[in-house]
Amino acid sequence: MVWFLKLTLWSPKHLTVEQQNGFLYLLHQVLVDLQTLASKGQAKEAFFLTDIFENVPYYLCEKEPRWPRCLSSPIDKSYWRTTDYPSRVRLIKRRDLSTYPTIIQNKQEIPTEQYHALLYFLQDLLCEIRYWSGVEQLEPVEPLAKIFQDLPLQMLMGQVNWNFYFESLPSLQQRYKLLEDYSARMRLAQQGLRR
Repeated sequence: MVWFLKLTLWSPKHLTVEQQNGFLYLLHQVLVDLQTLASKGQAKEAFFLTDIFENVPYYLCEKEPRWPRCLSSPIDKSYWRTTDYPSRVRLIKRRDLSTYPTIIQNKQEIPTEQYHALLYFLQDLLCEIRYWSGVEQLEPVEPLAKIFQDLPLQMLMGQVNWNFYFESLPSLQQRYKLLEDYSARMRLAQQGLRR
């Protein structure tokens, strides 16, 4: 009850650019871990990991990004096997980013429209991974996580490898009955458009 009252009265603070970059780097780690979990057949863990982090890209899309409300409650220890996510989240919250690579100190240089379109793209990708994990069909999860694990890093560097995605996605779309047409979504993102 006390936790619920704190949550309802809590006013989330605006994120600094460094904190936003820290979350992008964290999303990279989430995708790496999802690939590992899928390869080991750990559907439940993959589901809960995406359930925790799927809305982070949405919060980063706000005009003045605020601390993601979805991370205001404790992260259950049983669902972080490879990365200590509670510690990573606490470091971002305290703005202690000294342990993160210097890459996150770079300002994103891609156009704002592309940046936001890619954040929405990442959110839809995590929703797709959560769906497949929830129905315990991990076959598409591993390649999805593998193909897109470097996208958050590319966004940080301001150099998205569009050609790689345009070449990789058609075969992925043909092999699996994905909920989204990621080839089309990536082309929209390149144009700075959302679906």
